[in-house]
Amino acid sequence: MESFLKEHSPEQIVSTLKAEVKKGNTEFVEKLTSNIGASGKEITKEQYKEVYDMGMAEAKKIATQKPAPNSKSPHPLAQAFKLAGVQRSCEKLLTQADITKDNHDSNAKSNSKLLTAQQQAQGSGVGGP
Repeated sequence: MESFLKEHSPEQIVSTLKAEVKKGNTEFVEKLTSNIGASGKEITKEQYKEVYDMGMAEAKKIATQKPAPNSKSPHPLAQAFKLAGVQRSCEKLLTQADITKDNHDSNAKSNSKLLTAQQQAQGSGVGGP
């Protein structure tokens, strides 16, 4: 992790964070964010918030994803797992992005409700009666 941080600019680190949040790679996001300060690299609160906002937008996109015509829909559990991973990755940025836990939890709950409603509309039965 140290060599990665030494070899990359803050902008490259932000780009990497975005990619890893989008993948739901919570462990990597946590390790990277915990080592940024010690590396001497400066990532601003605004950059962290940009990563967080992008991640939560991706989570909303996952929650409302509908299958393309004539294709199989994503497996409901896989979709829920991906949503949870992205949201957990975003949660690792709360302090740095100056986002409250309550605000994040509210956004995450909203996304989960969207996913449940979308899956019920698709007839998957996940989260429904």
